[in-house]
Amino acid sequence: MSKNTVTQQQITELWTSSKWEVTKLGEKTCVVSCTTPSGFVIVESSNCVNPANYNETIGYEICKERIINKLWELEGYKLQSHFAETEGYTTEDLAEVGAEFGFDVALAILKEGGKVARKGWNGSGMFAYYVEPASYPAKMEVIKGVFENDMVPYRGYFALKTAQNDVATWVPSGSDILAEDWVVVK
Repeated sequence: MSKNTVTQQQITELWTSSKWEVTKLGEKTCVVSCTTPSGFVIVESSNCVNPANYNETIGYEICKERIINKLWELEGYKLQSHFAETEGYTTEDLAEVGAEFGFDVALAILKEGGKVARKGWNGSGMFAYYVEPASYPAKMEVIKGVFENDMVPYRGYFALKTAQNDVATWVPSGSDILAEDWVVVK
């Protein structure tokens, strides 16, 4: 599932991989059940007024459309629940429960001054953090005399505490940005 939206492709894959059963109930009711791959069952029914007009194909199509609409609702609910898992919680709360989240939440934590890491990172003790914009005294000869009072203005940047126990500037990779295994580092 995409963590930012529910897609038509996702719903199509869900309903095509589900088990569908059609049952005639009495003389004029079509009952359709859809069992999703996770085992969740959705049941819908369609009735005609006159038993002579009963058509299982039409009843099935009516029920199928209703069930697919429910799948949209359920997947939307699941997505909203994912957002609610991290929304409103402090960095400390997320660290306490060991919550995993996407880069969108990791970025917010970085901007708040927190430390984050991916469970998928192999290096021991690694974490990323944000260094806010500031000015520092010029240390290198090459930059001395360029800025007023030799105070060098720096933009904000991400830094990485490495497995080699030093710090490097860091730019998240595409894999990092798309990952859902970010955690807070205490």
